[in-house]
Amino acid sequence: MLLKIDLIRRNVLPLAYFGLMFLACASQDLAADDLVFLKKSAIVSRSRYIGKIEEYNAIKLTLVNPAGKKLEIDSRRISHVQTEFSSLKLKADRLFKEKKFGVAFEQYEKAIPNEKREWIRREIISKQILCLSAQQKTVSAISLFLAHFSSYPNTRFLHVAPLNWDSIDVDVEIQNKCGSILSGNPLEQLIASSWLLSGPQKTVAIKKLEKLASIEAQNEIQRRVVHWATMQLWRTRIDQSTKEDLDSWKAEIQKLLNEDRVGPIIVLGKLLTRLEQYDAAAIELMKIPIRYPDRYLECASALDLAVEALTRNGKSKEAQLVLQELTNRYTTTTRARNRQNRAVGNQKKINNDKRPK
Repeated sequence: MLLKIDLIRRNVLPLAYFGLMFLACASQDLAADDLVFLKKSAIVSRSRYIGKIEEYNAIKLTLVNPAGKKLEIDSRRISHVQTEFSSLKLKADRLFKEKKFGVAFEQYEKAIPNEKREWIRREIISKQILCLSAQQKTVSAISLFLAHFSSYPNTRFLHVAPLNWDSIDVDVEIQNKCGSILSGNPLEQLIASSWLLSGPQKTVAIKKLEKLASIEAQNEIQRRVVHWATMQLWRTRIDQSTKEDLDSWKAEIQKLLNEDRVGPIIVLGKLLTRLEQYDAAAIELMKIPIRYPDRYLECASALDLAVEALTRNGKSKEAQLVLQELTNRYTTTTRARNRQNRAVGNQKKINNDKRPK
């Protein structure tokens, strides 16, 4: 009996130990694998790939599968990817979601040196650009984006370009920055013109946009720039546009990548409001905070415009709910501050009217 126990200890336990170690290592390798999920297709039944992503840009994704074979997948076929992130990036993502953009930017900065995968480093930089835009540090956002685009012209993050889609006052610092890049490449011209449309150089900006809109695009990046330039010009035509223009604009927006639609939806919402299609305007505008929560300033603009549309339609209860969302969750934006100041002013007027004469 003692002999049998000794044999078990000497033979079975070591085997069990090494077996468990093998399973643990295998599970770690499996956990470290990246997953690439494909868009649904009537032609290809495959839904995903497993392996290590070596590169991922706007053109293609390069993957090494478990057998060591390198695969290239057209980026247009990809729905999303699943990968492991460092604790530093995950912390930064949490701060970003909490709208703590200043500390999130700093945390992303710490995450960059610890990230060896270049395609993830580019994703981190894109989030930093959004942090700067959310803090209305427009000049810094433009500079960081253009540096990123210069290094990676096939970036997956063209949609975070700091374009202006709102009717706001543009300060001298932004005007000077945009003036310095107005004669640059098409993307620089587009960014500059989007901001200068709201300032004294509006005429120059319109001419630039008209020229950009007429370019015969040679690649996907240029095609997106041409579409955006055309839609920036819509901002100047809202007061003259008709129901026929509305239908045309809707069709054009449908041609865009989902992530490129944020600004154009704002312009479309303004036109719907002018044409007194208030419910349709509110529905379009509310798509932005629902589908694109990372776009802080655009979400605030969309909510504010939705409040206006609902108010004009006599839906004060719904307008109040949207207004609360704006003033409670987008407190640092100009749109929210203006609404809060207006509410304070209205309350003061009510209080003064109640005082005995």
